[in-house]
Amino acid sequence: GDVNQDGIVDLADESLIDNDANNFVSGYVKTDLTGDRFVDLADLTVADNNATNFVSAIFPSAPFTASVNNDNGIPFYNYNIKQTEINEKNINLYKENEIKNNPLYKNK
Repeated sequence: GDVNQDGIVDLADESLIDNDANNFVSGYVKTDLTGDRFVDLADLTVADNNATNFVSAIFPSAPFTASVNNDNGIPFYNYNIKQTEINEKNINLYKENEIKNNPLYKNK
């Protein structure tokens, strides 16, 4: 349900899902929480239940996944960078396998 990947499921995530549902978005998109390739009320319900229960991400305290300097040149640590990279790789692998295994995409 954490569509915007900010670490907590909240109204911001629900708003993204609601917008996609109102626009009849379909396919492999991040707002399709149920995995049925349609953004609809079922996806909004999942996010709403998670938001109501204050579902949030918990990150380990060490090791740090990335060190970045902020505008003041002071280093800070961002736990989300590595996880975002991992998620993007998994999505790309999923898409590649989906295309490889789908008979409609195979060359004749």
